[in-house]
Amino acid sequence: MLYLKDNTLGLCNDSEYLDFLCKFFHPGIRKEESDWKIILEKINDLLKKDGYEFYISEVMPGRNVYDWKIYIENDQIFKPYSFRYKKIEETLGKKFREQVFQILNSYNSNFYKQDEFGYNSYYDYISLLEEEMLLFHKLEYYSNGIIKIAKNLEDFILNCEKLKLFDVIEIFHNLKKSDSFTEHINMQFKRFDIPYKFENNLIVANIEPPLKLSEIEIKENGLKVLVDKSNKLYEKGEIWLATQQIWAVFERLKTYYADYDDKRSEKSKSANKLINQISFNE
Repeated sequence: MLYLKDNTLGLCNDSEYLDFLCKFFHPGIRKEESDWKIILEKINDLLKKDGYEFYISEVMPGRNVYDWKIYIENDQIFKPYSFRYKKIEETLGKKFREQVFQILNSYNSNFYKQDEFGYNSYYDYISLLEEEMLLFHKLEYYSNGIIKIAKNLEDFILNCEKLKLFDVIEIFHNLKKSDSFTEHINMQFKRFDIPYKFENNLIVANIEPPLKLSEIEIKENGLKVLVDKSNKLYEKGEIWLATQQIWAVFERLKTYYADYDDKRSEKSKSANKLINQISFNE
């Protein structure tokens, strides 16, 4: 039970209140044996009526971490990434940004578009992207604490906030609607080890569940016992104890051949033989 001595929550803004709710369902606070999932679902249904929703932002050992975002129904108007999410933890380095601009440039093409007066005007997708971006953001960025107006789209992409960079990518795709464009962006996400992907025409976090050691076939009984124990500790969130068991697995592996080859009974020789076998003597 949570007791509040004052009306702090009643005075806070939406962001502060939603942050509070997310902390309430954090793995370090909630009780896994309770009905917290049912409560979360019911609160989530209520939040959607106010335009918000919970989503899985991180996967801890066997447990999900929740954050909040803007709720958008499938039939609602397009809203870019920064209007749905509030942060990006990962670094989006210069080389990744350069690749994004090169991909945008490679998919740029000219076309005719009817203006408000009914005349066909000559456009290109980069110019149209800049116009669309202005509906959501000013093309400017911070540099050494000073706001600078971007000289062009390339200057903006190389220096803008991370959220705005994802907006650029999504808005361009919304204009171009090219599957191969999303494939090229996904390739860059993988290349630079950025855990995001295009899915259903939007950028989403590419969260992979942790490897379950219990799914690995282990024939040697002693190793299997240690791995099973580590897996159980890992699922409970006991990372340090689970790591200790895995360390014991490596120690046992180092002596794998010691009992069967007297000439190589030392740990180092047994380990080297094992490494050579795994790497095909390369």
